[in-house]
Amino acid sequence: MSTATGAIAAYVEQMWPELILLNQAYPEPPPRLIRQIARQGVAVFHLAGVEGRVHPSLPLGYDNAVPCCAVHDAEAVGEVRLERLG
Repeated sequence: MSTATGAIAAYVEQMWPELILLNQAYPEPPPRLIRQIARQGVAVFHLAGVEGRVHPSLPLGYDNAVPCCAVHDAEAVGEVRLERLG
């Protein structure tokens, strides 16, 4: 489910301090939502994919990463890219 649908925003009020939110959907949560979640004491991480480059480049937390859904050769997979947002 894309974060654009508001799936994460619908649950911000139910989040508690020390919760860790791991997002893998594209696009990643917008900066405004990340700040709102951080005020709840929640750490937000984005699973960007695996180390690599795509052209054209992807925005924000996808810098220097190939999304997991675009990796077709499991033998050629590099390091997993997990980015902390906010």
